[in-house]
Amino acid sequence: MMNHNEVKHVSSKVSDGSVLLDVKNLKTYFHTFRGLIKAVDGISFNVKKGEVIGIVGESGSGKSVTSFSIMGLVESPGVVNADHILFDREDIHKVDEKRMMKVRGKEISMVFQDPMTSLNPLYTIKQQMEEMLILHAPQLSSHDRHERCVRLLQQVRIHNPEEALKMYPHQFSGGMRQRVIVAIAMAADPKLIIADEPTTALDVTIQAQVLHLMYDLVRKKDMALMLITHDLAVVSQLADRIVVMYSGKIMEQGSRDDIIERPLHPYTVGLLECIPRMNRDKERLYQIPGNVPNMLELPKGCKFSTRCRYCQEICIEVDPDPRELRPEQMVSCHFPLWDREERL
Repeated sequence: MMNHNEVKHVSSKVSDGSVLLDVKNLKTYFHTFRGLIKAVDGISFNVKKGEVIGIVGESGSGKSVTSFSIMGLVESPGVVNADHILFDREDIHKVDEKRMMKVRGKEISMVFQDPMTSLNPLYTIKQQMEEMLILHAPQLSSHDRHERCVRLLQQVRIHNPEEALKMYPHQFSGGMRQRVIVAIAMAADPKLIIADEPTTALDVTIQAQVLHLMYDLVRKKDMALMLITHDLAVVSQLADRIVVMYSGKIMEQGSRDDIIERPLHPYTVGLLECIPRMNRDKERLYQIPGNVPNMLELPKGCKFSTRCRYCQEICIEVDPDPRELRPEQMVSCHFPLWDREERL
């Protein structure tokens, strides 16, 4: 986990306020022999052009399923429904697989958490990078593809890219392999990159390098980045806006400053309290009480009610609807925390 105080948030203005991705009432359910699993249950959010948005939550919150649903990668027994998933004004939830194959990689790229599952050990780095270009930039000649691969490796700060292209994934360290994945994701100049826990398998120092590398590249190329992570400290440093998920629901979403400095949901406050800080001396690290509920046995009302210190009867019986309590800050809570210091 990256220390909250290690790197200051780099403030930068979003280049274009128009919406690139708009997800409305997304539901992804898995019909299993044991029962219905509502992995994502009616969430709505958007990503603006040139924006970095963080999707944060514990394991099982529905973060990764959200990204797979957007990309059309959910397989049976999963069923995806949504009012719409508009990408650049096109509802990609309703297009056929042929169209989605053109969207994936060229317009929306993904960076996965384990580079060894994304790279084929039997092929060289060049072969795997060129595969993306052959598919999404067929107009390039063999020489142009080679030059593009060299430039991409230079951009992700891999030294001696000519030699690196001849190598196989096992000859690289974990951090270097993840840099290659980032290079492949950016090969076709997509409008949006979805990074799903991109640094989980890396050392702490390498995590920071890879994350800030991605941040710098998407800013330079005016791309949008959707960063999915369990670590609120990470998104607090890099994101323009933050979406907090829990048990398939969005608990809170808003600007980086609002979520970090003025959180409204008790779950968000709990995640913030879990971040290690240098000024705590020997104080024991806070832990949110209880466990994430079984997705087959979710509470009737608020999904966080079994762990919330402010839980009341209405919380147990009624699932709260999202409300906009501040401009562009939404919260799903019957008793939002208007004054964090006073309530804690």
